[in-house]
Amino acid sequence: MKKQLLCWILLASLPASAATVVIGNGGGRLILQIGSTGGTVNQVNFTVPGASVGNGVAVTSASVTPASPTCPANSILVDVQARSQLFRPRTATLTADSSTPLTAGSATIPFSQFAWTSTTPGGGPNGCLNAPTTIPSGIFSGSAGQPLISFNTSRRACMCAQFRYLNQSVVSAGTYTGRVTYTLSMP
Repeated sequence: MKKQLLCWILLASLPASAATVVIGNGGGRLILQIGSTGGTVNQVNFTVPGASVGNGVAVTSASVTPASPTCPANSILVDVQARSQLFRPRTATLTADSSTPLTAGSATIPFSQFAWTSTTPGGGPNGCLNAPTTIPSGIFSGSAGQPLISFNTSRRACMCAQFRYLNQSVVSAGTYTGRVTYTLSMP
């Protein structure tokens, strides 16, 4: 006796349904990315010709190393994300510590002489095209806890920051170095 395998394909008009994905509550989280990935500290470089020192004409960053694949040339990516637990809305705040001035020997330049222009990052690795908020342009205050943006969780805020040296004071010739530290908190 021969066995037969019968396959039925039932084509019927069934009600359409969409896929349902349930995402668990999970814990809160903060993500802060400044510049390139991989733990490298980005370096922003400015070149001010001697005849232009202190003339009040801002000087745009000459280079940023390493370069960001998501931002225009000479810009740094700033990407912040915050998520709180369900039914526990919180506010996340990004701050900058620019309290320690740039130095060249005993000469200093306060970070309040530096500003940034903010643009929305494009696609590519770590792109922020879908981020609902762009971090606004500004000037460093030279303080330890300058608020840059506050937003409700669960959100994302991004910017490509192109820096400018405001060039408002006559300073000694030299190579000045310093560091701004960013902190994302969600008390």
